[in-house]
Amino acid sequence: IDVMDARRAGLMLVNAPDPETGLVAVRFLPGQGDGARELRARLPASSPIYRRWQDERAPLTQYDIEYNPHFSSANAAERAFFHEIGMSAYAPILVDEMLIGVLVCGTKRDETLYAQHDLDLLATMADQTGIALRNARLVADLRQLNDSAQILNRGLNAAKEQMEKLDGVKTDFITIASHELRTPLAQIKGYIDVADALNNQGILDQDRLSEHLENMRKAGDRIERGTVIGLSGTTG
Repeated sequence: IDVMDARRAGLMLVNAPDPETGLVAVRFLPGQGDGARELRARLPASSPIYRRWQDERAPLTQYDIEYNPHFSSANAAERAFFHEIGMSAYAPILVDEMLIGVLVCGTKRDETLYAQHDLDLLATMADQTGIALRNARLVADLRQLNDSAQILNRGLNAAKEQMEKLDGVKTDFITIASHELRTPLAQIKGYIDVADALNNQGILDQDRLSEHLENMRKAGDRIERGTVIGLSGTTG
């Protein structure tokens, strides 16, 4: 307001065109203490007004909208919206080649029309606004990335703790399984040694052999039961 010597000023926020409807949502925010109310509209993406800002990246005046033949194809709803907000000069705000807003000024205090140097000054301020918004967006992106990294680190720490617990369970299982297998294996080895000794002495009869085989079978059954129970517990 001070730089442009304007009676009032404000900002229009502009969304990207809707891919289905081809309409651009526009929201006018009046300056503090302006007394004007917030207004909304939808402009066609093919509107010469929108194309002036997005493609040509150039400012324009309310006089252009009303009297310049280049903007005569703007529909009645567009014209009514710009007439209602009561502004006189508009300069586009672009970030990464995309129109995101428009810096707007009302009539000048001395009632003179906006000259080209006024519009150039307004466009410069709009460019600076775009740079500030882009920097703000970069800061917001960095903060979001930092938050995501912290969440990921917490997830990795939780996974590490879970893996450590699982490793402890695995170690316990191996210890228990080794103990459970060692005893029947020792029994089987003992029966084999006894049977071998008796056989070498020529005193291994059929009954003793059957007894030793039955004992080894029982020990084998213990190994099988212990393995099945251990695997079931690990799966659970």
